[in-house]
Amino acid sequence: MRKFFTLLIASCFSFGLFLSTTYALSMSSENFELELAPGQTYKSSMRLTNSSDLAIDVNVEIASAIINASGRRVKIDETNSELPEGHLLKNWIQVSPLKLALNPGEAQNIDVVIDVPEDVSPGDYHAIITMKELPAGTDNSGTGLGVSTAIAKTIDIIIAGDIERKVDFLSFEIDDEAAKAGEIAFVSKFINSGGVPETISARIEIYDQEGNKIEKIVKRIDEQGEIETLDNINVSFPSQYIFPGAEVEVKTAWKNRNIPAGDYIAKIAGFWGTEKTFFEKEAAVSVSENVEISAFSADHTLFQTLPATFTAKIANKNPRATAYKASLSIKNLFGVSIYETDVTKNDGFLLGEQETVFSGNDLEWNEGFTLGAYTATFKLTYGESNTILEETTTFYVMTWWQILIAIAILVLIVLIVYKGISSYRKMRKKIAKLEHK
Repeated sequence: MRKFFTLLIASCFSFGLFLSTTYALSMSSENFELELAPGQTYKSSMRLTNSSDLAIDVNVEIASAIINASGRRVKIDETNSELPEGHLLKNWIQVSPLKLALNPGEAQNIDVVIDVPEDVSPGDYHAIITMKELPAGTDNSGTGLGVSTAIAKTIDIIIAGDIERKVDFLSFEIDDEAAKAGEIAFVSKFINSGGVPETISARIEIYDQEGNKIEKIVKRIDEQGEIETLDNINVSFPSQYIFPGAEVEVKTAWKNRNIPAGDYIAKIAGFWGTEKTFFEKEAAVSVSENVEISAFSADHTLFQTLPATFTAKIANKNPRATAYKASLSIKNLFGVSIYETDVTKNDGFLLGEQETVFSGNDLEWNEGFTLGAYTATFKLTYGESNTILEETTTFYVMTWWQILIAIAILVLIVLIVYKGISSYRKMRKKIAKLEHK
């Protein structure tokens, strides 16, 4: 145990010395800002110096980049199989060496060769070269104690020529599949008809039918009538990067779904490209209450006596409470209504994101003629637009003695019919004998 603590203290002391040491990798060259022609080759070098007091290893990485709407360089996700290779600057660049070791105070050159393709289109191309430094003999894979720091250089290349820039905003519509699943989402489609990659930035805002932007919505959140306001009802639209000839489909969700049911207008406005060419469209949005009768049935198929009881369930999938009215009606075998009553409860509100259950005394029929087959209807009227939903179920009311009497009457009828048929046959036989004589 003593040996273990001695090793632990020594390790902590060594690690403290490791962290207290400064690693300083410096580079003499500036960022690359070049104007090149198709087919041209450019050669240069970067000189790295280890200004620290420990030996370090250096890993060199190259990544194609874009300049987003805010002017920042962002590395391109090259795992996307649809990216055209001709627009990835990384594929034009050769760096040597990609790994090197530097002793304290040592300097070394990294050669950079850029081969511009013959068929490249005029435009702007970007890349980032990153030099990651580590203490000698360590790695940054997450399995060791190596702590990585890095410096980077940017490469911006302009290919001269007539640059064709064009992005077409094809459509802005409601996502039907998302709407069926209870979400409110939009689909925006763009196509880059030009010759260079472009950045698209936009914002979606929601307006009422009078054209007023929705910034504050009042909602009822429970049966006590507590009121809460919601601010800044907008839709997040992620910045997009679109390559020449590519078509992108951007799906954006309306995350704040607490607004009342009704008709609204969604407006998208934004710009594309370095010259910030403006675009806009709008789409109609219909917000439903998203309420359903999830179940309705008689508690028994056959009731021997009244009351006949039922169970119904109403699911309110909205986060806010919804006003409603509910009723139970009974029709006899001939479709004549013989009973109807209001069964609304909870002060006429379906609580948000909850299921309201009606059972027992909530839904019962205890009056009227009892013998026979009946149809019960559960009717729900809800929301500001008074949407109506109905569910029906069939049941029977008959006591055991009524069943026995019915069976007895049926047996008697069968006997009478049988007796009549037998008498008829005997009479036919007598007539046949008389006619034969």
